[in-house]
Amino acid sequence: MKNHSKLTFGERLKQIRKEQNLKQEYMAAKLEMKQPNYSHIENNKVKPNLQQLKKIAEIFSISMENLVGDSAINIENFTNNISSNNMSGIDFVIHQQILDSKNLIIQVQENKIKELIREKEYLLTMYKNQQNPKC
Repeated sequence: MKNHSKLTFGERLKQIRKEQNLKQEYMAAKLEMKQPNYSHIENNKVKPNLQQLKKIAEIFSISMENLVGDSAINIENFTNNISSNNMSGIDFVIHQQILDSKNLIIQVQENKIKELIREKEYLLTMYKNQQNPKC
């Protein structure tokens, strides 16, 4: 899969869909919506809800993290669209699920950073050992 980190969510969605040779009509049908509504998602006119995000990730056979990007900031864009003053019970549950997903993505990214640091330290040690061989 290509690097999608600098794309908007809609651009990322469109590129992944095209990479998998899927049509907007297919995606819309799977999401139980009309094609123009799906097109609005790809054109960044509307944001999908959490259930739609999960379904899209399932259709593409990718993780939610890969769908929204490597940065938890992308998840933040979805949470910003929820008004805390006008939340129904179900909206609050969805909001909590998004926050949980955001926290999970942060944790995954922190673990990736720790792994890269360990790898860097290992490679530096190997390099130093090659520069100063023991006789």
